[in-house]
Amino acid sequence: MFNKEKEKPPIEHRNNLRNRILLFIYLSIFTFVTVGGMLLIAFLSKDLSKLVRVFLLITYGVPSWIVGGLLYARWKTKHFAYRCARCGHEFDISPWTCMIAVGGLDQYLRCPKCHKRSWATAIDKIEK
Repeated sequence: MFNKEKEKPPIEHRNNLRNRILLFIYLSIFTFVTVGGMLLIAFLSKDLSKLVRVFLLITYGVPSWIVGGLLYARWKTKHFAYRCARCGHEFDISPWTCMIAVGGLDQYLRCPKCHKRSWATAIDKIEK
């Protein structure tokens, strides 16, 4: 059925698929833990005043979003680089840029070569 030369996808494709699956798993776990924890606090604190419930939700929700966002940005910048849609230049970004940039996997970034903003395509970093 398949040609022996074409049985396996290229390494870039396998890494790409692996990274995208890991990204989906990470975001799913992060969402479950954050939303589940906030719902748990909301249900367990029925007898407490509204102010205390809001305080508990904020003290759990905000740090979990910040820590989760930092871990996500660190992981994403380690596994993905970006290609400028205008000039094709490939470049890395910092975790901070990853956190504040608009977009999901592809992000609206300024290219360091042509200095124009565009939707940069996420590409896998090749493991050596």
